[in-house]
Amino acid sequence: MAYRKVVSPTPSELLSEGQFRLFAVCARRPQNLPREVPWQERGPGVYDCLWGTDTVRVVVAGELPREVHNAPLHLFSASPVVVGFGGGAYRRRSEDTSRLLDQLFRQFRGEGLIMPYTMADFRRDYVKEHLSELTPQELAEALQALPAEARLAGLPAEARLAGLSLEEIREYLDRATAGPKAPPRKPRRKK
Repeated sequence: MAYRKVVSPTPSELLSEGQFRLFAVCARRPQNLPREVPWQERGPGVYDCLWGTDTVRVVVAGELPREVHNAPLHLFSASPVVVGFGGGAYRRRSEDTSRLLDQLFRQFRGEGLIMPYTMADFRRDYVKEHLSELTPQELAEALQALPAEARLAGLPAEARLAGLSLEEIREYLDRATAGPKAPPRKPRRKK
């Protein structure tokens, strides 16, 4: 277990395996897994699955009782009714609640989430929505992280060339239109 190595004091002083448990959270109950490995119900929506010598606790979000303490997990259910309950019942206890959950709550309270919605879609939408909250320094740092092509994409030619002298532009164009240089010719042998 990589996590065990990360949280242990040193690689030679690993915390005991008994201090760790394996969990899997899924929206729906797996169809084939209970037929292939030993599977035991521990409570509504909670199962123990034997995987080799380990026991994995499987939590099926859509089967959990609709109770406030389960609300965060209900957000990841495959059932719109259960997701709706989770969105309405969850109460943030910290200002540090993740951006992803915050965005999910806004979507659920609005018109709903259109599927498929990928993590890339989320990142793009989150940045668009919160761009105005960035400080000039944070914005500059975010832009610096992008490749030059991405920073310039969509700008008109005049804006892309701003800051370059006419001489620099001509030199670039001359190099670009000159084509590849021909290799030097071998001298001919005399007969």
